[in-house]
Amino acid sequence: MELKIYNPQADGFLKAIDWNFEELKEEITKKSSDYLNLVYSDDQIKDAKQDRANLRKLVTALEDKRKEIKKEVMLPYEDFAVKEKELVEIINGAIENIDTQVKGYEEGLRQEKLAKVKEIYKECIGDLDRTIPFDKIFKESWLNVSTTLKSIKEEIITIREKIDGDLKIINAENSPYIYEMKEEYLKDFDLMAAMAKKTAARRYSKEESSLRRTKEAGSRRKRA
Repeated sequence: MELKIYNPQADGFLKAIDWNFEELKEEITKKSSDYLNLVYSDDQIKDAKQDRANLRKLVTALEDKRKEIKKEVMLPYEDFAVKEKELVEIINGAIENIDTQVKGYEEGLRQEKLAKVKEIYKECIGDLDRTIPFDKIFKESWLNVSTTLKSIKEEIITIREKIDGDLKIINAENSPYIYEMKEEYLKDFDLMAAMAKKTAARRYSKEESSLRRTKEAGSRRKRA
């Protein structure tokens, strides 16, 4: 099945428009050159307006001819384009039907794999499921055909071990801000963010204490 052009043949398409370009160019260049070097006196403004009108008339004539030629040249193409698009529309209807079925099949496979991934998650995460919610570590790439269940299991185990290790580090901190640190850590499982939270909480606490002492000192002075 292929599109065949019967007329014109490959060598029958319009290659160029044969017209008196060089002749016109020579005449127009000479005439324009005269006008480019022409200086009108105040008494010649009427002539200047007439010359301008004549030149504009020439431009209009050239542009009108260009548009006329373009229309003639485009007529067969536009007829061809309308019919070609009609064929494409028919084919796209068939493609859409097939595409719907293919996507439905692929989505079915993705859902089957998602169920298996969730089973692996439960097996690997165990009682840490509230600490490490599935949606928080899930990656769309896990559902790709090229991603094996083995690699997904290894990745989930690595995630669990990292989070478990990070939480042990936080729990070992001799700090009154462990709760705040855990709260920050569990947002994105970022240990550095948790440590930064401890520093910020400590700084805030010191500022609050300093402010409280300043207020108390002020109150004592007023009483005195």
